[in-house]
Amino acid sequence: MHHTDATPHFVWFNVVNFQTKDNILRCRRCSSDNKRTFSTEMNIHFPGREGFEKPTVLVFSQVSICLNCGLADFKVPDRELRALADGLSGKKAESA
Repeated sequence: MHHTDATPHFVWFNVVNFQTKDNILRCRRCSSDNKRTFSTEMNIHFPGREGFEKPTVLVFSQVSICLNCGLADFKVPDRELRALADGLSGKKAESA
């Protein structure tokens, strides 16, 4: 299979190997322990031209950002995750 820049690449890491002696998780890309957590407000749009026809999903979450390489990790809360899945499948999302 030919990979383009748009193809996601997944690399799995053993998280235990990325902890410092103070039990701080290291960055899974560069192994730095220079990570900080920030509050976020994200407005997620659905892909493609048809995504412009769908309502966006507003997500409030904590994001952990490596201040060395910029890798960001966050978890989408369950309710918003369902709204994203429903929007991709064409189902009507639950009202807030």
